[in-house]
Amino acid sequence: MGKKSLVINYSRAAEYLDKVSDPELSTHFSQSLSGVFSADLVNEWRKDHTFSGLMFWFCFGQCGQMANDVLYLAMEPRFGFSYPKSDSSLARGLIPSSAKLYLPLNIQGARLDTRNGQVVLEQQQGSTAAQHTLENNSDVLRKMHCFLGKPEFWKFNAYGHGYFESKDEKNDYFEELLGNGNGNPTFFRYYFGFDPNELQNKIRMFLVPMNSDGTNRVVTPTMPSPQLLQKSWPPPPYS
Repeated sequence: MGKKSLVINYSRAAEYLDKVSDPELSTHFSQSLSGVFSADLVNEWRKDHTFSGLMFWFCFGQCGQMANDVLYLAMEPRFGFSYPKSDSSLARGLIPSSAKLYLPLNIQGARLDTRNGQVVLEQQQGSTAAQHTLENNSDVLRKMHCFLGKPEFWKFNAYGHGYFESKDEKNDYFEELLGNGNGNPTFFRYYFGFDPNELQNKIRMFLVPMNSDGTNRVVTPTMPSPQLLQKSWPPPPYS
């Protein structure tokens, strides 16, 4: 069935950006390619032994102070949750469970030209808000349905969510992303990307550790290979 989460490097992440060639997607990503979340939130959640992972919901609509409707991810923790990997009808029927979900601290766009993915990852920077804004469950659900209802999105994605499990028998994924091995980042950033080989969700997401100044953690002499997360459920095809 494949892994629910997958550690990747910056070269692989850059490929997901370089594969964005659809003009409509490129336009959306020029406004909202990435968003920032606090690592402290996740570090607090994962102290709970029932923490299962993070669910991200694809939303299209007004987000915070953005002037226009944008594509963004709303985040919620899951506890005692098992993704229905063998039942596509249950997976498609998943909806947000929290009363309120977390919005990104910061949203940024970038123009992709099928060859500048590495540059975008290395040069992305930006300040963040002091604390997260929360959005009501019903608003997230409505904006998720809006995402799935727009032709430029549903022609690529059958699902309106992506789930990163916390750990499996061999890996503690959020320790690898947010722990000491990655320098205990203050924030992490999601990016949208594209993978034409995926059969259910070609619009992918991946998570990148960040520094407190808003830059991404990149390869340095003391950190030769920062860990990123990419493989969120649902994987292809399984339905």
